[in-house]
Amino acid sequence: MTAHSDPPSPTPPPSSPALVRRGLLLATLGVATCGPKQADSNDDSSSTSPTADPTVTPMFTTADTSTSDASDTEIPPMVPPMIPPTTGGPDSTTDGPDSTTSVSDSTTGAPTLFDLNGDFLLAVSTTVDRSHPFQYIATNSVTEMNGKLLLSTCLQPLTLDIGKILTPRQPLGEPLCFADVALVDGKFTLDMGSVAIAAMTNPITGSDIALSSLVLAGTIQSDDLYCGTVTGEVTQPPVGSIEGSSFAAVRLTDVNVLPDPVVIDCEGTSVTDL
Repeated sequence: MTAHSDPPSPTPPPSSPALVRRGLLLATLGVATCGPKQADSNDDSSSTSPTADPTVTPMFTTADTSTSDASDTEIPPMVPPMIPPTTGGPDSTTDGPDSTTSVSDSTTGAPTLFDLNGDFLLAVSTTVDRSHPFQYIATNSVTEMNGKLLLSTCLQPLTLDIGKILTPRQPLGEPLCFADVALVDGKFTLDMGSVAIAAMTNPITGSDIALSSLVLAGTIQSDDLYCGTVTGEVTQPPVGSIEGSSFAAVRLTDVNVLPDPVVIDCEGTSVTDL
């Protein structure tokens, strides 16, 4: 009896390089071999792939299948997208106030704390007789120029009887005017130079007086009061230095209503008729 052997298995045709590359691509990308029709059978949620982020480097790259061998397929290492370094906060040159404008310029001086504009009764008490001051109506105006505050004042002399403080206090002659006196940190120095005092405004002797180097150094105490020291020299009659004298100026709401008593220094000392 003749033995029958199984027919030989057909030898599979050798794989071409193109088929190998296609198999690798399909296995890598997970694409089903059934084609577009099979993909259409899935629901929308599984068939729609998310839009690729253009800023992310692709995970896989593949050589041209028509010219390269299967070994040309490479999987490069993942490179994360570059993230710009942070600066630790907003740019100080564009955000927030400009320091050159938010900080006051020390060369300009600070604005005055008080308002000296208006009329004041100014009394000058000398060391010759402290209790009988010379009196003036001071009319002030303050202006700003080139970042500096300037005081302009006119001193109108008032008549006074000998030994009196409150009478008659009427304007006499032309006022003594001084312009552009610097106000710095609430202080000023008024250099009056040589001044002639009429007899009718002299409550001490009732005679004419001549003074030289007369200077008032004042400090602003409030909107309604400024005061300070007086220096100078009485040349006619020849009395000499009046250093140690003082003055005070009190605001007037009405130039026709003058205060009683009269303040003569920064300590608030006041005098009146007995």
